Amino acid sequence: MENEKERQKIQDRIPRLALILTIFGGNVFVTKWFLVAWWKTFSNSAYTKTIYNKEHILVLFLALIASIISIKFIYYIYLELRTLGYYKNDKEHNTSINRADEAYRDVFKTMQLSSKIMLIPSVIIIVTETLKRKETIPFIVYGVCIVGICLVLVHFLRKKTTFFEKQLFNYKIFKKVKSPFESLMEIGYFFILFVILSFTITAVAAGGNKQLEINIDKIKEAPITLTTQNIKNLNIQMKINDKIYIKTEDFEKSDNLVEVFDNSEDLSKKYIDINKVSDEVKKNNYGIQLEKTKYKDKYELELEKYMVEGKNKVEMLVMFTSNDINKYLNFKTYIYIKKDKIKISEDNIKVSW
Repeated sequence: MENEKERQKIQDRIPRLALILTIFGGNVFVTKWFLVAWWKTFSNSAYTKTIYNKEHILVLFLALIASIISIKFIYYIYLELRTLGYYKNDKEHNTSINRADEAYRDVFKTMQLSSKIMLIPSVIIIVTETLKRKETIPFIVYGVCIVGICLVLVHFLRKKTTFFEKQLFNYKIFKKVKSPFESLMEIGYFFILFVILSFTITAVAAGGNKQLEINIDKIKEAPITLTTQNIKNLNIQMKINDKIYIKTEDFEKSDNLVEVFDNSEDLSKKYIDINKVSDEVKKNNYGIQLEKTKYKDKYELELEKYMVEGKNKVEMLVMFTSNDINKYLNFKTYIYIKKDKIKISEDNIKVSW
Protein backbone atom coordinates (compact mmCIF):
# COMPACT_ATOMS: atom_id res chain seq x y z
CA MET A 1 0.00 0.00 0.00
CA GLU A 2 2.84 2.39 0.90
CA ASN A 3 4.65 1.55 -2.34
CA GLU A 4 1.47 2.35 -4.23
CA LYS A 5 1.24 5.74 -2.51
CA GLU A 6 4.88 6.48 -3.26
CA ARG A 7 4.38 5.53 -6.89
CA GLN A 8 1.30 7.74 -7.10
CA LYS A 9 3.17 10.63 -5.47
CA ILE A 10 5.97 10.36 -8.03
CA GLN A 11 3.48 10.17 -10.90
CA ASP A 12 1.78 13.31 -9.59
CA ARG A 13 5.08 15.18 -9.60
CA ILE A 14 6.09 14.28 -13.14
CA PRO A 15 3.58 16.66 -14.85
CA ARG A 16 4.94 19.52 -12.76
CA LEU A 17 8.49 18.67 -13.79
CA ALA A 18 7.40 18.45 -17.43
CA LEU A 19 5.77 21.88 -17.17
CA ILE A 20 8.87 23.43 -15.66
CA LEU A 21 11.10 21.84 -18.31
CA THR A 22 8.88 23.29 -21.03
CA ILE A 23 8.98 26.77 -19.50
CA PHE A 24 12.71 26.43 -18.88
CA GLY A 25 13.30 25.58 -22.55
CA GLY A 26 11.74 28.86 -23.62
CA ASN A 27 13.50 30.72 -20.83
CA VAL A 28 16.89 29.51 -22.08
CA PHE A 29 16.39 31.21 -25.45
CA VAL A 30 15.14 34.40 -23.80
CA THR A 31 18.06 34.44 -21.36
CA LYS A 32 20.57 33.83 -24.15
CA TRP A 33 19.10 36.73 -26.15
CA PHE A 34 19.23 39.09 -23.15
CA LEU A 35 22.81 38.09 -22.27
CA VAL A 36 23.96 38.67 -25.86
CA ALA A 37 22.21 42.06 -25.85
CA TRP A 38 23.84 42.87 -22.49
CA TRP A 39 27.30 41.94 -23.79
CA LYS A 40 26.92 43.91 -27.04
CA THR A 41 25.51 46.97 -25.27
CA PHE A 42 28.27 47.24 -22.67
CA SER A 43 31.11 46.26 -25.03
CA ASN A 44 30.13 48.52 -27.92
CA SER A 45 28.32 51.50 -26.42
CA ALA A 46 29.41 54.25 -24.05
CA TYR A 47 28.67 57.93 -23.46
CA THR A 48 31.07 60.85 -23.27
CA LYS A 49 29.74 62.28 -19.98
CA THR A 50 27.71 59.64 -18.14
CA ILE A 51 29.45 56.52 -19.56
CA TYR A 52 26.10 54.70 -19.40
CA ASN A 53 22.57 55.65 -20.40
CA LYS A 54 19.02 54.32 -20.24
CA GLU A 55 19.59 51.38 -22.61
CA HIS A 56 22.41 50.14 -20.38
CA ILE A 57 20.19 50.23 -17.29
CA LEU A 58 17.34 48.44 -19.05
CA VAL A 59 19.41 45.66 -20.61
CA LEU A 60 21.31 45.16 -17.33
CA PHE A 61 18.09 44.52 -15.40
CA LEU A 62 16.67 42.27 -18.13
CA ALA A 63 19.83 40.15 -18.31
CA LEU A 64 20.05 40.05 -14.51
CA ILE A 65 16.46 38.90 -13.99
CA ALA A 66 16.56 36.37 -16.83
CA SER A 67 19.77 34.86 -15.43
CA ILE A 68 18.41 34.63 -11.88
CA ILE A 69 15.21 32.93 -13.05
CA SER A 70 17.26 30.48 -15.14
CA ILE A 71 19.37 29.61 -12.10
CA LYS A 72 16.21 29.03 -10.06
CA PHE A 73 14.86 26.75 -12.80
CA ILE A 74 18.08 24.74 -12.93
CA TYR A 75 18.20 24.39 -9.15
CA TYR A 76 14.60 23.17 -8.99
CA ILE A 77 15.08 20.67 -11.84
CA TYR A 78 18.16 19.31 -10.09
CA LEU A 79 16.29 18.84 -6.79
CA GLU A 80 13.23 17.37 -8.51
CA LEU A 81 15.32 14.80 -10.36
CA ARG A 82 16.89 13.82 -7.05
CA THR A 83 13.45 12.93 -5.68
CA LEU A 84 13.18 10.25 -8.36
CA GLY A 85 16.22 8.43 -7.04
CA TYR A 86 16.44 5.57 -4.56
CA TYR A 87 16.42 6.34 -0.81
CA LYS A 88 17.04 3.97 2.06
CA ASN A 89 14.29 5.41 4.24
CA ASP A 90 11.20 7.61 3.95
CA LYS A 91 12.70 10.41 6.02
CA GLU A 92 15.45 11.11 3.49
CA HIS A 93 12.98 10.86 0.62
CA ASN A 94 10.54 13.28 2.26
CA THR A 95 13.37 15.72 2.97
CA SER A 96 14.34 15.60 -0.69
CA ILE A 97 10.71 16.15 -1.74
CA ASN A 98 10.33 19.10 0.63
CA ARG A 99 13.44 20.75 -0.77
CA ALA A 100 12.18 20.30 -4.33
CA ASP A 101 8.77 21.71 -3.39
CA GLU A 102 10.38 24.72 -1.77
CA ALA A 103 12.56 25.30 -4.84
CA TYR A 104 9.49 25.02 -7.08
CA ARG A 105 7.62 27.69 -5.19
CA ASP A 106 10.76 29.81 -5.06
CA VAL A 107 10.83 29.86 -8.87
CA PHE A 108 7.46 31.59 -9.04
CA LYS A 109 8.20 33.81 -6.05
CA THR A 110 11.33 34.99 -7.82
CA MET A 111 9.38 35.63 -11.03
CA GLN A 112 6.87 37.71 -9.06
CA LEU A 113 9.55 39.72 -7.30
CA SER A 114 11.55 40.19 -10.50
CA SER A 115 8.51 41.54 -12.32
CA LYS A 116 8.07 44.15 -9.61
CA ILE A 117 11.76 45.03 -9.65
CA MET A 118 11.59 45.63 -13.42
CA LEU A 119 9.25 48.52 -12.66
CA ILE A 120 12.19 50.40 -11.09
CA PRO A 121 14.25 50.98 -14.27
CA SER A 122 11.05 51.41 -16.30
CA VAL A 123 9.81 54.23 -14.07
CA ILE A 124 13.28 55.83 -13.89
CA ILE A 125 13.62 55.85 -17.67
CA ILE A 126 10.10 57.21 -18.20
CA VAL A 127 10.57 60.00 -15.64
CA THR A 128 14.00 61.06 -16.95
CA GLU A 129 12.87 61.00 -20.57
CA THR A 130 9.76 62.99 -19.67
CA LEU A 131 11.83 65.69 -17.97
CA LYS A 132 14.13 65.98 -20.99
CA ARG A 133 11.44 66.23 -23.66
CA LYS A 134 9.45 69.30 -24.61
CA GLU A 135 6.36 67.36 -25.65
CA THR A 136 5.74 66.12 -22.10
CA ILE A 137 1.98 65.52 -22.19
CA PRO A 138 1.92 62.80 -24.90
CA PHE A 139 4.97 61.17 -23.39
CA ILE A 140 3.46 61.18 -19.88
CA VAL A 141 0.36 59.47 -21.24
CA TYR A 142 2.59 56.94 -22.99
CA GLY A 143 4.57 56.37 -19.78
CA VAL A 144 1.44 55.96 -17.65
CA CYS A 145 0.17 53.35 -20.11
CA ILE A 146 3.41 51.36 -19.87
CA VAL A 147 3.45 51.47 -16.06
CA GLY A 148 -0.22 50.47 -16.00
CA ILE A 149 0.41 47.50 -18.28
CA CYS A 150 3.35 46.42 -16.09
CA LEU A 151 1.18 46.58 -12.97
CA VAL A 152 -1.54 44.52 -14.65
CA LEU A 153 1.03 41.91 -15.73
CA VAL A 154 2.43 41.71 -12.21
CA HIS A 155 -1.06 41.27 -10.78
CA PHE A 156 -1.89 38.62 -13.40
CA LEU A 157 1.36 36.77 -12.74
CA ARG A 158 0.65 36.77 -9.01
CA LYS A 159 -2.83 35.34 -9.57
CA LYS A 160 -1.58 32.69 -12.00
CA THR A 161 1.18 31.67 -9.64
CA THR A 162 -1.33 31.25 -6.82
CA PHE A 163 -3.53 29.18 -9.12
CA PHE A 164 -0.65 26.89 -10.13
CA GLU A 165 0.45 26.39 -6.57
CA LYS A 166 -2.92 25.87 -4.91
CA GLN A 167 -4.98 24.19 -7.63
CA LEU A 168 -2.73 22.15 -9.91
CA PHE A 169 0.00 21.18 -7.46
CA ASN A 170 -1.57 21.46 -4.04
CA TYR A 171 0.84 19.72 -1.67
CA LYS A 172 0.61 20.02 2.09
CA ILE A 173 4.28 19.26 2.59
CA PHE A 174 5.59 22.68 1.47
CA LYS A 175 8.15 24.15 3.78
CA LYS A 176 8.15 27.78 4.66
CA VAL A 177 9.35 29.74 1.65
CA LYS A 178 12.09 32.23 2.39
CA SER A 179 11.05 35.81 2.98
CA PRO A 180 11.09 38.48 0.26
CA PHE A 181 14.00 40.13 2.08
CA GLU A 182 16.15 37.03 1.53
CA SER A 183 15.17 36.97 -2.14
CA LEU A 184 16.08 40.65 -2.41
CA MET A 185 19.48 39.88 -0.87
CA GLU A 186 20.04 37.22 -3.54
CA ILE A 187 19.03 39.58 -6.33
CA GLY A 188 21.20 42.31 -4.79
CA TYR A 189 24.21 40.00 -4.83
CA PHE A 190 23.73 39.16 -8.51
CA PHE A 191 23.06 42.82 -9.28
CA ILE A 192 26.43 43.85 -7.81
CA LEU A 193 28.10 41.01 -9.72
CA PHE A 194 26.51 42.12 -13.01
CA VAL A 195 27.46 45.76 -12.38
CA ILE A 196 31.11 44.81 -11.78
CA LEU A 197 31.15 42.64 -14.91
CA SER A 198 29.53 45.41 -16.94
CA PHE A 199 32.11 47.98 -15.84
CA THR A 200 34.90 45.52 -16.65
CA ILE A 201 33.51 44.81 -20.13
CA THR A 202 33.22 48.52 -20.91
CA ALA A 203 36.69 49.29 -19.55
CA VAL A 204 38.28 46.60 -21.71
CA ALA A 205 36.26 47.65 -24.77
CA ALA A 206 37.13 51.34 -24.27
CA GLY A 207 40.81 50.45 -24.52
CA GLY A 208 40.10 48.96 -27.93
CA ASN A 209 41.92 46.27 -29.83
CA LYS A 210 45.58 47.28 -29.74
CA GLN A 211 47.69 46.65 -32.83
CA LEU A 212 51.21 47.43 -33.94
CA GLU A 213 52.42 46.96 -37.51
CA ILE A 214 55.98 47.48 -38.75
CA ASN A 215 56.57 47.72 -42.48
CA ILE A 216 59.74 48.38 -44.52
CA ASP A 217 59.29 49.12 -48.22
CA LYS A 218 61.67 47.58 -50.77
CA ILE A 219 62.53 50.83 -52.51
CA LYS A 220 65.64 52.99 -52.65
CA GLU A 221 64.75 55.16 -49.65
CA ALA A 222 63.93 52.06 -47.53
CA PRO A 223 61.19 53.84 -45.56
CA ILE A 224 60.10 52.17 -42.33
CA THR A 225 56.57 52.78 -41.03
CA LEU A 226 55.17 51.88 -37.62
CA THR A 227 51.37 51.97 -37.51
CA THR A 228 49.64 51.72 -34.14
CA GLN A 229 45.98 51.33 -33.26
CA ASN A 230 44.64 52.44 -29.85
CA ILE A 231 48.18 52.77 -28.49
CA LYS A 232 49.37 55.96 -26.82
CA ASN A 233 52.91 57.16 -26.15
CA LEU A 234 54.88 54.64 -28.17
CA ASN A 235 58.56 54.48 -27.24
CA ILE A 236 60.91 53.46 -30.07
CA GLN A 237 64.56 52.48 -29.86
CA MET A 238 66.35 51.51 -33.07
CA LYS A 239 69.91 50.36 -33.66
CA ILE A 240 71.51 50.00 -37.09
CA ASN A 241 74.74 48.01 -37.60
CA ASP A 242 75.44 48.24 -33.84
CA LYS A 243 76.59 51.85 -34.10
CA ILE A 244 73.72 54.10 -35.18
CA TYR A 245 70.99 54.79 -32.62
CA ILE A 246 67.58 56.23 -33.47
CA LYS A 247 64.88 57.35 -31.02
CA THR A 248 61.17 58.14 -31.19
CA GLU A 249 61.86 61.84 -31.78
CA ASP A 250 63.63 61.04 -35.05
CA PHE A 251 60.43 59.65 -36.58
CA GLU A 252 57.82 61.79 -38.30
CA LYS A 253 54.55 61.21 -36.46
CA SER A 254 50.99 61.66 -37.75
CA ASP A 255 47.82 60.87 -35.81
CA ASN A 256 44.60 59.56 -37.36
CA LEU A 257 41.25 58.73 -35.86
CA VAL A 258 37.84 57.29 -36.66
CA GLU A 259 35.09 58.23 -34.19
CA VAL A 260 31.52 57.04 -34.64
CA PHE A 261 29.06 58.77 -32.32
CA ASP A 262 25.43 59.84 -32.10
CA ASN A 263 23.32 62.27 -30.13
CA SER A 264 20.10 60.90 -28.68
CA GLU A 265 19.91 63.55 -25.95
CA ASP A 266 19.18 66.59 -28.15
CA LEU A 267 17.26 65.53 -31.26
CA SER A 268 16.86 69.16 -32.38
CA LYS A 269 20.60 69.56 -32.96
CA LYS A 270 21.42 68.68 -36.58
CA TYR A 271 24.63 70.65 -37.16
CA ILE A 272 28.11 70.51 -35.60
CA ASP A 273 30.93 72.85 -36.53
CA ILE A 274 33.92 70.79 -37.69
CA ASN A 275 36.20 73.18 -35.81
CA LYS A 276 34.40 72.45 -32.54
CA VAL A 277 33.81 68.70 -32.77
CA SER A 278 36.06 67.84 -29.83
CA ASP A 279 34.53 70.48 -27.54
CA GLU A 280 31.01 69.56 -28.63
CA VAL A 281 31.48 65.86 -27.86
CA LYS A 282 32.97 66.66 -24.44
CA LYS A 283 30.29 69.20 -23.59
CA ASN A 284 27.26 67.06 -24.50
CA ASN A 285 26.42 63.45 -23.76
CA TYR A 286 27.20 61.77 -27.08
CA GLY A 287 27.00 58.02 -27.55
CA ILE A 288 30.16 56.42 -28.91
CA GLN A 289 30.32 53.10 -30.77
CA LEU A 290 33.45 51.64 -29.20
CA GLU A 291 33.83 48.82 -31.71
CA LYS A 292 34.04 51.19 -34.69
CA THR A 293 36.04 53.94 -33.01
CA LYS A 294 39.77 53.68 -33.67
CA TYR A 295 42.80 55.86 -32.96
CA LYS A 296 45.79 55.29 -35.22
CA ASP A 297 49.28 56.80 -35.21
CA LYS A 298 51.98 56.51 -37.85
CA TYR A 299 55.73 56.82 -37.25
CA GLU A 300 57.74 57.15 -40.47
CA LEU A 301 61.45 57.34 -41.20
CA GLU A 302 63.65 56.82 -44.28
CA LEU A 303 66.55 54.47 -43.55
CA GLU A 304 68.52 55.12 -46.76
CA LYS A 305 70.92 57.60 -45.16
CA TYR A 306 71.80 55.10 -42.42
CA MET A 307 72.43 52.18 -44.78
CA VAL A 308 75.72 50.97 -46.26
CA GLU A 309 76.35 48.85 -49.33
CA GLY A 310 75.89 45.18 -48.53
CA LYS A 311 74.38 43.74 -45.36
CA ASN A 312 72.73 46.00 -42.76
CA LYS A 313 71.43 44.80 -39.42
CA VAL A 314 68.38 46.65 -38.10
CA GLU A 315 67.22 46.11 -34.51
CA MET A 316 64.23 47.71 -32.87
CA LEU A 317 62.69 47.68 -29.39
CA VAL A 318 59.19 49.13 -29.11
CA MET A 319 57.44 49.70 -25.77
CA PHE A 320 54.09 51.06 -24.61
CA THR A 321 51.93 50.83 -21.49
CA SER A 322 48.46 49.27 -21.42
CA ASN A 323 46.38 48.87 -18.24
CA ASP A 324 49.48 49.63 -16.14
CA ILE A 325 51.36 46.79 -17.86
CA ASN A 326 54.42 47.44 -20.01
CA LYS A 327 54.27 45.77 -23.43
CA TYR A 328 57.43 45.15 -25.48
CA LEU A 329 58.16 44.17 -29.05
CA ASN A 330 61.72 43.23 -30.00
CA PHE A 331 62.29 43.16 -33.77
CA LYS A 332 65.39 42.37 -35.85
CA THR A 333 65.81 42.15 -39.60
CA TYR A 334 68.50 42.45 -42.28
CA ILE A 335 68.49 44.81 -45.25
CA TYR A 336 70.73 43.87 -48.19
CA ILE A 337 71.66 46.69 -50.56
CA LYS A 338 73.38 46.10 -53.89
CA LYS A 339 73.35 49.23 -56.01
CA ASP A 340 69.65 49.98 -56.61
CA LYS A 341 68.41 46.57 -55.50
CA ILE A 342 67.12 46.03 -51.97
CA LYS A 343 66.35 42.75 -50.25
CA ILE A 344 64.82 42.54 -46.76
CA SER A 345 64.75 39.33 -44.73
CA GLU A 346 61.63 40.38 -42.75
CA ASP A 347 59.81 43.41 -44.11
CA ASN A 348 56.44 43.25 -42.34
CA ILE A 349 55.13 42.16 -38.95
CA LYS A 350 51.77 42.74 -37.29
CA VAL A 351 51.00 42.11 -33.63
CA SER A 352 47.72 42.44 -31.72
CA TRP A 353 47.11 42.61 -27.96
